[in-house]
Amino acid sequence: MNDDFLKYIKDEKDISRYKISLLEERTNKEYKYRLISIEKDFIDYPFEKNSFKDLDELKHAMSLFKTDRPQFERKFSKNIITKTRIVSGGHISSLQKKNKYYEDLYKYLLDIKIKEINLLQSEYIKSKLKNADEIIPAGIDSLSETEGVSLAKKRARIQILLYCLSRFIYHKTKKIGPLLAIGQMSFELYDELRKSLDNFFTDIKYELFNHYNNGIKEVPLLINGTLGHNNFVHTIYPLVNVVDKYPDSYCLKRVLTKDKIFFGKNKRPVNKKNIKRGVAMVTPIRRIGNEAINLLYLDLWTNNGISINSVMEKEFFNLSINNDYYKAIASKPVWAFNQNIDNNFLLREVLSLFELEDEPLVDGIDFGNLSILDKINKMDKGKMSICSESSKILIAATRSESEHIKEACGWIDLLIKEIRDDYKSLFHPITLQDKDRIDRVGKVKKLGE
Repeated sequence: MNDDFLKYIKDEKDISRYKISLLEERTNKEYKYRLISIEKDFIDYPFEKNSFKDLDELKHAMSLFKTDRPQFERKFSKNIITKTRIVSGGHISSLQKKNKYYEDLYKYLLDIKIKEINLLQSEYIKSKLKNADEIIPAGIDSLSETEGVSLAKKRARIQILLYCLSRFIYHKTKKIGPLLAIGQMSFELYDELRKSLDNFFTDIKYELFNHYNNGIKEVPLLINGTLGHNNFVHTIYPLVNVVDKYPDSYCLKRVLTKDKIFFGKNKRPVNKKNIKRGVAMVTPIRRIGNEAINLLYLDLWTNNGISINSVMEKEFFNLSINNDYYKAIASKPVWAFNQNIDNNFLLREVLSLFELEDEPLVDGIDFGNLSILDKINKMDKGKMSICSESSKILIAATRSESEHIKEACGWIDLLIKEIRDDYKSLFHPITLQDKDRIDRVGKVKKLGE
């Protein structure tokens, strides 16, 4: 590759480093971590090992890398052999240190931090006192008396969510840990683990509440007799599992009206909100006025014992049925199923849903086949039956409890930001040399959101 190509690649990667530094200074919004992840992947990708016929093709490839990764892989990654990239002992050691950081963190959260959520050691809790200037005594009984019931319950929800956070960290590190003991690690596995650790909390929004009800039982055992002692943890309402509270024959099926189609004559998806939500699971919960019901945790299994979480969205929407509205949970858009099907057992369930079980489709759905698209447009009776005994659809017990939980989540969000900043300072520090190199590239246009 000639010097002009190499210089362009170097400059673009320097710009990405600068973008990352700007993004990291932004407020704590989930989308920024997605953008940072894209920029980091861009920096790590070995464009230098590919062959481009001219600079315009290189520019197009780099643009496509960020905007349409699957298309980039199809067009430009054929000649690049990432499998031969060597993963050294140093690379694996770096991953082990990162995983150890999180292993130590969940122990700290359960052994120390959860007990520090009290009037003496937490400025946040102290700020919630009606009389902020009131002198706080040191005894546990006196602290409880000063605190009052309302603040004790606020503190209890934070302690429960802190427990949930620690369990999330625990289970994620336990999955990663055994993979780090492999002597010869492929670059693909290394890259996957690196991304998982560097973007550790990407899926926290959808996983945090999995252990909430267990937290109500376990937290009192962790804080008993400490300054974090709380007599009101057991009074917090457990989350409600919709499939238990509202028994019904739950299933994933077409909810798009028969006069609508998923794909047009040009084979392209009809990219409208109601079409994207054309396959969904309807619940018996009716919408009442402007009542807001948030889906806190979702874990769906079919009657055949297959998880369908990878093809599901993680929020409610209101679906009109016979002039009434019900809470429903949409699947991913039909045309996005291939990239979200992670095993052949799930593929079989999806083929049955789309009424394609008689088609010879082994590796996925052929969305370039007009006959297949026509069958999907006309599907009517296909469905995935959901196992009520294995599945969870968790919501707050009451509307007011939902608001209380939302307030407690604000504290958890701040803690996660602190953890991310601490992790970055330990494993991704920006050196003066990096800053000088970034500054030489020049100013960058405002980042798009």
